[in-house]
Amino acid sequence: METSSSLRKAKRLVNSTLVFLAAYMLCVLYYQFALAFLCTRFGYSPTVTFNKLEHLPTSYNSWSSVSVVLVFSGAVFSLLLLSFVSFHFYGKLSRPVSLLHYFLFWMFVLPFNFFLTFVATCVAGEINYNWGLYQGLANIVSWFRIPIFITIPIILGAIAASVIFGYSFGKTTLRFIYSSKLGRDRSGRREFLLFSYFLPSWLGLCLLLPILSAYSVVLHIAFITNLFFIGVGMLFRSDNLRMGVKADKRDVLNHLSPAFYIGLPVIYALIIFFL
Repeated sequence: METSSSLRKAKRLVNSTLVFLAAYMLCVLYYQFALAFLCTRFGYSPTVTFNKLEHLPTSYNSWSSVSVVLVFSGAVFSLLLLSFVSFHFYGKLSRPVSLLHYFLFWMFVLPFNFFLTFVATCVAGEINYNWGLYQGLANIVSWFRIPIFITIPIILGAIAASVIFGYSFGKTTLRFIYSSKLGRDRSGRREFLLFSYFLPSWLGLCLLLPILSAYSVVLHIAFITNLFFIGVGMLFRSDNLRMGVKADKRDVLNHLSPAFYIGLPVIYALIIFFL
């Protein structure tokens, strides 16, 4: 019985990590292409890579206050649009729980997490211009030379917002991908989050290391760290995940299609080759 439970947890962890990777890579590419699109509106011709945009002008005279604000804030705020759209479709899905529920869960959480991370790291440009955190809103803070003491409350507010976000949506989101295989009490919530949220995110980061550059790896570490703060908020809840929901007796994360195991490595290899 104990061996069966361990195998179930191991399989859930592997499958959760694969689904997380699929959603994470899609969100990163969405942000990069959104940023590239806004750059083209101002006459720039960047090259999209998984880590950053290449061939952007670095000269101060090539930019203006308008272009800096619209390009870098527009791409960051577009992440909220992706998050809200994903949540809309997430709530429209019928029961029982399917793999699409879990994928859309990540497509809802990850863009919102990226947005909060960009807010929390906005001071990066004032600290070091040459590291991977100098992206997104950090470009705006650096352009207008906003003092660090003004951005500190913003950073703390973003971290607090991450915990509050996790607490507020912990029941709304988790209960739709919950399996009756888990316990009814708080220990069931902890087990669910451990094998379906915390461990998959850090394992996913480790698997992404081969395609991350030395420049961007610190940004992705920041993404996963802030994801941890959201998870902490989810842990604070003590309500029963089963309340008001007929949980699926079949643990969907232990029943992935073979096509998923084949398709994700193919996508991963294409990203490595082309980006």
